[in-house]
Amino acid sequence: MRTKNVFFIFILSLLAFLIPVASFVYAEDSIEKTTSEEEQDEEDTQEEIENIQEKIDKYEKKISKLQGQANTLQNEIAYMDNQINVTQLKIQNSIANIRKTEDRIEELSEGIENLGVRIDKLEKSISYQESILNSRMRERYKDRGNNMLMMFFGSETLNSLVKKTEYLKALEENDNKLIEQMGETKGNFETQKDIFEDKKDEQETLKAQLEIEKANLDKYRSDLEGQKSAKDKLLKDTQNDEVKYQELLAEAESELASYAGFVQSAGGGVIGSNAFGSGKEGWYYSQRDSRWATKTIGKSSETIYEVGCLVTSVAMLYRHYGYNTTPADIARENNRFWYRTAYMLIPWIPPDGKHYKEILKSSIDSELEDRPVAVKIELGGDGHFVVLSEKSDGDYIMYDPWYGPDLKFSKYYSKGSISRAIVFK
Repeated sequence: MRTKNVFFIFILSLLAFLIPVASFVYAEDSIEKTTSEEEQDEEDTQEEIENIQEKIDKYEKKISKLQGQANTLQNEIAYMDNQINVTQLKIQNSIANIRKTEDRIEELSEGIENLGVRIDKLEKSISYQESILNSRMRERYKDRGNNMLMMFFGSETLNSLVKKTEYLKALEENDNKLIEQMGETKGNFETQKDIFEDKKDEQETLKAQLEIEKANLDKYRSDLEGQKSAKDKLLKDTQNDEVKYQELLAEAESELASYAGFVQSAGGGVIGSNAFGSGKEGWYYSQRDSRWATKTIGKSSETIYEVGCLVTSVAMLYRHYGYNTTPADIARENNRFWYRTAYMLIPWIPPDGKHYKEILKSSIDSELEDRPVAVKIELGGDGHFVVLSEKSDGDYIMYDPWYGPDLKFSKYYSKGSISRAIVFK
């Protein structure tokens, strides 16, 4: 009867070990099924993103082709329509990327949580198994003699002793297997910890990517609004009339040619980074600065060095009001310029909280008491913009995008050459 009890205890020991293993395998199978469904969703999202990208590439090819064609109202409208289509697709693409990234972050969060639970269980399992093994081994080896066996089984017959010895041998073999499996469990524990850390690292990387993609989405939406407004303005300005469009285009090209003429007459090339310094007021920029001199303006092929006196003057006004805005920043904002030219649209876009105002030349002195004034200089057929910073003994101190900061206006130009004056107030 007592032999049967020993056998029963042995079976229970095996079941106690095997049931958690079976449960662990079942859990893994369930996870694999869930992962398979998630992978299908990821594949669908990736396919959507790839299809959108193909459409973007198609429209960008059209845009590239239109850039090489004659500058007509019809081509300009077609160009704008394609730009709008591209931006709308970029918005769709960005939304799909955000959704994909958010899904992956959520998936990782669940995986990290599950791994944490699994690691905790493995730690407890290892501790428990070690405790049981240690206890059983201590009891078994307290007395290696027959007296210990006789006391444990309560039998004095050789036949019974042999059988009980076989049971003990079987228990010892099972313990040895359990020790081996514990080693595997510990190895799995270390693997799970590595996976846990990898998932956490991936999650942090994806969170950073998500913030970038959300910023891109905001930019695309802003671009789309600007592109639609630009198209509406084009149709309003030209009244959908090719002749009117050509007149406005000629006016823009003439203005830009005057800026280029000034540069050719003034002479001088690109200078080093901040070679003229920031000036006494601390907000000077030069259009010749190597950091942005070769940057193109808007969607045109003209550079800040060639025709960027106005772009640079506007950047200086922004900097005066505390914005860390460079000529390159102004130049890359396409909605500031007349379609595919470097001609800045009027009114110029002001800093937040300010508005554009063109003032009379007679008001320059009073305005300088409170704020800088941007003025256009007419020199024969050439044109140039500078920023006046203050009055000084009947003269002005200017920040000239070409010649430098803190210069006397009268040394280079006459007050009579001022044709326009603009402030942000």
